Amino acid sequence: KVSGSRRQSAISTATPVRLEKRAPPTPLPPPPEAHVEEEAPVAKRKNESRPFAHYVDLGAQKAIRDEQFVEAEKWCTENKKGARACLAANPHLCALSLKGGLLKKGALDLRLSGKVETGAEFSTLTILTDKEEEELVEWCILCNLGRAGKNMAEIGVKVREILLIRHARNRLGGRKPIPLSAPAREIAIGGCFPSRSFFARFFGFHSKVLENKTAQPVEAARAAAANEATVEEHFEGVWGLRNELIDAGIMDSDTHEIT
Repeated sequence: KVSGSRRQSAISTATPVRLEKRAPPTPLPPPPEAHVEEEAPVAKRKNESRPFAHYVDLGAQKAIRDEQFVEAEKWCTENKKGARACLAANPHLCALSLKGGLLKKGALDLRLSGKVETGAEFSTLTILTDKEEEELVEWCILCNLGRAGKNMAEIGVKVREILLIRHARNRLGGRKPIPLSAPAREIAIGGCFPSRSFFARFFGFHSKVLENKTAQPVEAARAAAANEATVEEHFEGVWGLRNELIDAGIMDSDTHEIT
């Protein structure tokens, strides 16, 4: 039995026990989320062609701008003043007036100085001249009237033929030869094909007379109906074309000649 004093000394002389604090458990990492890679936006390539509708609007805007340039040049010539005075006196022509004008002082100065000609701003990059383009449009219309519409590949071959003819005429010499631009030379001599942008501009600027359409396949029932008997009935039948011409007095009933 230990007395009170001894118990006190025993407790006081005993080595104290140190309680180590344990670090809190490391939390588990959250479960990995499903990572979905977002598709990067497709950047528009520099040489990617624009839709036909863009060039339709561009062609209409160019026609209006050319008319305004002609009006502004005429005003400057009659009043013997420069571009600044012209745009100040005619706010409907100025692009900064927000009144429907499309002209700027710098562009008008270039035309008044003779450095740029209205309608031939990009003559160094054009493939066809205005006359050649008009001939190409007429050729497309005549082919379509003959039910032989042309696609882009056939039109491209025709463009190359036109450029080769001009190149041959330039080599023969003569008055005022029209040299081939760099893109035209690549098509005529380099064997390249007109780009899609060329066709977009071509159909866009001539959208009033030309239209780019996709050829539709002929239906089987329609193709089956176009046989020899159907054609014979159309021309020689009771209600055929021959009898209609005779009844109208256009064809002679005996000789079957057009009168």
